[in-house]
Amino acid sequence: MHAASASAAAAVLLAAAPAGAAVISHSDEASFLAAAGTVETFDFTGQPAGTPVGGTHAGQGMVFSGAEFADDAAFSDGEGVIGAAGAAIEVVFDRLIHAIGFDYLGALTIVLYDSFAEIGRSDDFGGPGGSGFGGVTSDEGVKRVILLPWRSEAAAMLDNMRRSTGAPIDPPISADIPLPPAAALLAAGLAALGAVRRRG
Repeated sequence: MHAASASAAAAVLLAAAPAGAAVISHSDEASFLAAAGTVETFDFTGQPAGTPVGGTHAGQGMVFSGAEFADDAAFSDGEGVIGAAGAAIEVVFDRLIHAIGFDYLGALTIVLYDSFAEIGRSDDFGGPGGSGFGGVTSDEGVKRVILLPWRSEAAAMLDNMRRSTGAPIDPPISADIPLPPAAALLAAGLAALGAVRRRG
């Protein structure tokens, strides 16, 4: 392929690339709820402090990494979720969501991902000693979120998570091909190959 064809092909690829998700940050719960529609709220109470969150909410369609339950008077009900200092909290959902928000302590950024790549990120919420509501809405489906603290010595702290509702994602298509159809296809292919070789 010569240079003109290569640059024309690159221009076509760039023109076909998706423009990216429209991600909107919400620093007040009312605007978030108006944009999010129906949401489910998760209050992280009733678990011993220091217990990893992990799959404790798997039955509700989400699994956490890098977070544990915490008791802290700064949470509205005295209990919430905290990450390690300077480390991210990851939440993976069993459905595509379009909105996630929560009460936060400190300062953090929300990074949204589809199944493969980052699709957008929030404005930065809070600041040293800050607290409030932070949420994001997206016009593309979100499969997982990463909550990043602003500073390496800070920890992401959250409570009262709200997420948009949606139907669970169908189980991924299996790479396994049932043996009888696969064997029949192989036999048909070999028979056709044998017939072609006999003619030639």
